[in-house]
Amino acid sequence: MIRFGVNIANRALGSPLFLDEVPDAASAYSLQKLNNNYTGSAIRVRRSSDNTEQDIGFTASGALNTSALTSFVGSNNGFVTKWYDQSGFSQDLSQTTGTNQPQIVSSGSVITRNSKPTILFDGTNDSMSTAGALPIDNGPITMIAVAYSTATSTFNYISGGADFATANGFQYALGLIPGKFLFELKSAPSASDIQVNKSLNHFLLVGIVQGSTQYFYINGASNSKTIGLPYGPSSLPFTIGAPTPATGSFFSGEVSEVITYGSSKLSNISLINSNINSRYGIY
Repeated sequence: MIRFGVNIANRALGSPLFLDEVPDAASAYSLQKLNNNYTGSAIRVRRSSDNTEQDIGFTASGALNTSALTSFVGSNNGFVTKWYDQSGFSQDLSQTTGTNQPQIVSSGSVITRNSKPTILFDGTNDSMSTAGALPIDNGPITMIAVAYSTATSTFNYISGGADFATANGFQYALGLIPGKFLFELKSAPSASDIQVNKSLNHFLLVGIVQGSTQYFYINGASNSKTIGLPYGPSSLPFTIGAPTPATGSFFSGEVSEVITYGSSKLSNISLINSNINSRYGIY
């Protein structure tokens, strides 16, 4: 099995990357290169001037090639039509409807947070989904996101594979609500009591299910809850920008990275937090 990684700030490619050190991701989306062996692009972008699309890759250091991006888009707007999966499972995210595509370039400038490129979801209809369900079994799960929420009064789902209309299937969603971190299974939301500090540059969110316990980590702070909820594999696509594209609970904010595992990475939590925080300068 190929191993995958996230490049840490000031770490040259060729050194072990994050997913080399925390391997076996079920899906991995980032505006930075996640694996030394990955040879594909980061995203595919549509420019507003003539709707032409182009793949945008990485620089030699593993960062998004923003020079290629702005050269392609020009003084116009750029929208993401595909976010490539670096996990090796080819679970690419896509959005073919122009009005539902999240934005990465605004009037010729790359959208950034803390000087890092990020993708803006409008909270109205923007979302991207895989063609099928992720290869996640009905056991432990780990979900990681680097995002920024602009919602102030409602549930704000970053990503998920949830079907809240039925009582069956593996239903999960990762997000933020005012003052709390949300990691939801089935129809019963479990929100941690960790406070969301809106003055920070990003939110680093890690949700883990291991046995009958949910573990929450936001910007290094931790909490846990006993759940005892049965769940099974999902047959639904994985979505970023909403728990599913049909729910209407669209994410308002920015997303830079989402990584999922069909296993518990609780034993790696210190590595996960320190490496991603080092790369994004979050807290």
